[in-house]
Amino acid sequence: MLTLLPLLSVFSVNAQNWYQQHQLTQIQRYSDIFESNINFYHTEKEVNKSSTKPSVTLIHGVGGSARDFEAIIPILAKHYQLLLVDLPGYGANKQNLEKTHYSPKNYAKALSELLPELVNKKNIIIGHSMGGNVSLQIALTEPELADKLILIDAAGFLNKFSYSKHLAANYVTDNLGFLDKKLPTLKRWMNSINSYMPDPSQVLLSKTGRKYILENNSSFISALAVINDELTELIRLKAPETHIIWGDKDQAMPVQIVPLLSYLLKTHSFNIIKDAGHSPQKQYPEQVAKQIIDFISYGDQSQLPTIKIVAKDITVDCKANGNPTDLNYSQYQQVTIKNCDNYKVSHLHADTLTLINASVAFEHLTLASEQSYAISLFKSDLEIWGGSIKGTAIAYVEQSQVEINGAELFVKTTPIFSNAPTKVHASLTQLYQNDTVTDWHGIIEVKCDNTINALCAKNSLVSE
Repeated sequence: MLTLLPLLSVFSVNAQNWYQQHQLTQIQRYSDIFESNINFYHTEKEVNKSSTKPSVTLIHGVGGSARDFEAIIPILAKHYQLLLVDLPGYGANKQNLEKTHYSPKNYAKALSELLPELVNKKNIIIGHSMGGNVSLQIALTEPELADKLILIDAAGFLNKFSYSKHLAANYVTDNLGFLDKKLPTLKRWMNSINSYMPDPSQVLLSKTGRKYILENNSSFISALAVINDELTELIRLKAPETHIIWGDKDQAMPVQIVPLLSYLLKTHSFNIIKDAGHSPQKQYPEQVAKQIIDFISYGDQSQLPTIKIVAKDITVDCKANGNPTDLNYSQYQQVTIKNCDNYKVSHLHADTLTLINASVAFEHLTLASEQSYAISLFKSDLEIWGGSIKGTAIAYVEQSQVEINGAELFVKTTPIFSNAPTKVHASLTQLYQNDTVTDWHGIIEVKCDNTINALCAKNSLVSE
């Protein structure tokens, strides 16, 4: 074992000075928020704000460092001035164990204060995992710092309960394909567990919890903080032109988040990389670098397919060989889906939607009902990933599961009606009712009175 010590020492030195082999210069800036220096790595010996080259700022995620982008540095450095950062608590930075809360919000504030003197007038921000969350917060709150935004497998947008459910479901899909038909049952089971599990995150993220339970471990603190963040209002600020990159086998951040972010950030520029996991910039550096360069050079080149308008009602019954995907990019009046298990529908426009014994996920769903429920559910599982729902009430729910992510809900009466107490899972969703706006991010409890089959009349946020 002792003979390994010199090797470990050499490895440590090489790892510490990894940036030198890429001709990067290490610079430090003091952060008032973290009361310590933050290490940056720059492709130039000195910051040249008058350069005509765009600057590109790269921000890593939980458990990582600036080195997470090492594979794409040689390609990007040919075109841009690069600025990489070791976030406080990571890489070459020392931990400030007593005072620091390693949260995306604090990281964003610290970088927003330091970046103006480090980047050019045209600056593109690229964030991976938690760094995507940090990048988005910087771009939305300090738009002059982000000419464009690129998110790579970004973290922290689903509420913690939905996050755990989809993480488990995606693991089954990727590793236990023979259980695919059981996914709706698995999701219902996870919803039930999450609805009654206590939430210890506030205790863990308190100063005492960080010190004595999480032992001031920056990765533990950041990981918990990123899934505990709530950006419902912030994410609706005007975003710069945005490109999204994701690995389709990401088992850390569910790929379902892509249409959610696409809707909220008003971008159709995204690329899901086949067989890539949580760090596609490491697995497929040439492909990721090309996407980055093309997007910076040409912007969003994507074209959304035309919506096919069909002015009639339609019923899709999978027992009669119907296929809900036929509804993609189309507009109907009343849509009914029956006996269909585990389907995805994109960009459906309709007056009303009814699910009967069905399990369907809708991406960018648009419903506008003037005189009734926009959605009626009977023994069904509904997921919405971005959308606008208008109705006298949003939904009537009977023996069904409802998850609403990244949507705007416009109602005239009670939002959710049901024939029994039920719970709605929501992330980054806003309810517009009687000139008030309410953020829905967590579990929304629908309560009933004691009358048999009474319609529920109240909804309240019971868990963040």
